[in-house]
Amino acid sequence: MHDIIVRPLGGCGEVGLNATLIEDEGDQILIDCGIGLGLADAPGIERLIPDFSLLSRPGKTLRAVILTHGHEDHIGALPDLFIEHDVPVYGPPLAILFARSRLERRGMPFDHLVSIPIGGRLTVGPFEIEWVRVTHSIPDAAALVIDTRGGRIFHSGDFKIDRHPVDGHTTDVPRLLAIGESGVDLMLSDSTNSEVPGRTRSETDVGVELERIAIEAEGRLVVACFASHMHRLQSLARAAKASGRRLQLFGNALHRGWTIGTRAGHLSVEADLVEDVEKIAKRPGLDTLVVVTGAQGEPRAALGRIALEHALPLGPADRVVLSTSTIPGNEKNVRRVMNALAITGCQVIDDGLRPVHCSGHAHQDEQAELIALVRPKCFVPIHGDRAMLEAHARTARHGGVPRALVIEDGESIVLARGESLRGDVVPMSPRPIDSGERIIEWVDVDARRHIAFSGLVTCAVALSPGDRLAARPVIAMVGLPKSPLLAVRLVELAAAAIDGRIGEDLAERIRVAIKREVKRSVGSRPVVEIQIIRLTVGPDRTSLAQRSREPAEKD
Repeated sequence: MHDIIVRPLGGCGEVGLNATLIEDEGDQILIDCGIGLGLADAPGIERLIPDFSLLSRPGKTLRAVILTHGHEDHIGALPDLFIEHDVPVYGPPLAILFARSRLERRGMPFDHLVSIPIGGRLTVGPFEIEWVRVTHSIPDAAALVIDTRGGRIFHSGDFKIDRHPVDGHTTDVPRLLAIGESGVDLMLSDSTNSEVPGRTRSETDVGVELERIAIEAEGRLVVACFASHMHRLQSLARAAKASGRRLQLFGNALHRGWTIGTRAGHLSVEADLVEDVEKIAKRPGLDTLVVVTGAQGEPRAALGRIALEHALPLGPADRVVLSTSTIPGNEKNVRRVMNALAITGCQVIDDGLRPVHCSGHAHQDEQAELIALVRPKCFVPIHGDRAMLEAHARTARHGGVPRALVIEDGESIVLARGESLRGDVVPMSPRPIDSGERIIEWVDVDARRHIAFSGLVTCAVALSPGDRLAARPVIAMVGLPKSPLLAVRLVELAAAAIDGRIGEDLAERIRVAIKREVKRSVGSRPVVEIQIIRLTVGPDRTSLAQRSREPAEKD
């Protein structure tokens, strides 16, 4: 008997960070390898990656990474994975091109990336995998059929069921129906919009609305969308042509996405329609449709530079269209950009005003439709926070699925002889990455939070060879009210704490004295760092300094 263990490393309990590990004894495959957004309360943390520690256990071999599509929350952590694991990656052609671009930007090799056409099949160790076309907000999106020695697994990837996609490539409903008829033991399915009733809007309908706006607009038209959204970019190219405008691309990520989409054949645009970004400010507004990145409120992205730095002059005759939805957690940043745009007098249009966006993730009716096609014996929702997972499980139960189980990251499902049961739980947490591409420990993230809320005090103490105070202690305060009197008082307290009593508890005595005074004076409990500098005399009678830094306390 073969027990197949299915365990999410990310994407179950949060939005993004999608990665699911499937194990057959010593053989493993990883379905997707995505990033999560940085946390609002974690200063300096730009993104999160899954906890890959399970991939390095003795007796386990990661055979491959299997990609469903090319969005960052499904491929963005590949460079971090490759630092520790040399493993082949298989995925649809566009996903592989985006993965290659990300690796190139990190200066990493990409010869282990292999394109598999939609509809293609592959055997990796004991796993047989098939890619089945689904519609999403990026071309070449696929669901996966994974045949194992314990039963058949269906993984939906990110999907919607768009009857009228821009490129004409609809979800392969006949193949999904055949898969369901042949039997599916375990279904894993995207839960992002599981709380939203009805069906998603068609991408074609959004294209029609964008074309109307382009024709109506009396001045410059700026449209913000995701750089990987090839269908939306194609619609914007059509809108530019219909309104007699030149299409201008503003943003490095957008240029990369455009180049990749053109190379892959997903963008079909006349060469003279697209104009160099340097001519943006030189053309009359009526002649241009400027496509930008930054609809999530990123200050350094193109839309943020337009709104906050006036990189492109806007006025009352101009329109800015936010052709995206706001990712949870980005609301404040988006609102700041919208307010800055409002100051210019331009009209800002989002999906609340006109139908300028549609989700790439299925709503409840489409989720129910996919469940009815696949007809699994057991259903496990993935790709969403807890409320989304629970809502999707309810949809499955209402659809007659015999067994629906909700699990989060680190929990597992065991599939054996076609039966699915709850398995063991491995504690895990995502790994935070800062702007310098460095992995930061959570204890240090907590210290950053503490400093951000309560401030930081550093105290440097120099001791002579006789362990006497060589100079007055030096105090520096960050994130606290400016108070020369408090600074003087802290110097005095540090000196008094020493007072000839040198011992192993010296740093702690100074720290306690400083914390008490700051709490008494300003009501804050800052992080306090003590640096002890011991002066010694070298062979040439010159003074040498031996520094020891006492770690800041972790409250």
